[in-house]
Amino acid sequence: MLVHLLGLLDLAAASIMLAGHYGAFKIPLVYAAIYLVTKVFFFRDWLSIMDALAALYCLLILFGLHSGFVWFFMIYFLYKTSIWLFFTMAN
Repeated sequence: MLVHLLGLLDLAAASIMLAGHYGAFKIPLVYAAIYLVTKVFFFRDWLSIMDALAALYCLLILFGLHSGFVWFFMIYFLYKTSIWLFFTMAN
């Protein structure tokens, strides 16, 4: 159950990051960054470190400093979502 919740929250964080990159909204970027940073404290692996970097990029988007790194993080979140979907279909 926790894997499904975290997978959906990662997908939501990725969509918030992409919408923030295009200027759709700003405030949910803070909530996505908080979620992504707190994962580092619970899961100490390289995926959580990448999530923390994505959180840093969310904060950079919030302050208006966005670049092409959003596509790197979108590919990363696509990778994580595909792992979650394959895990869901296997169980």
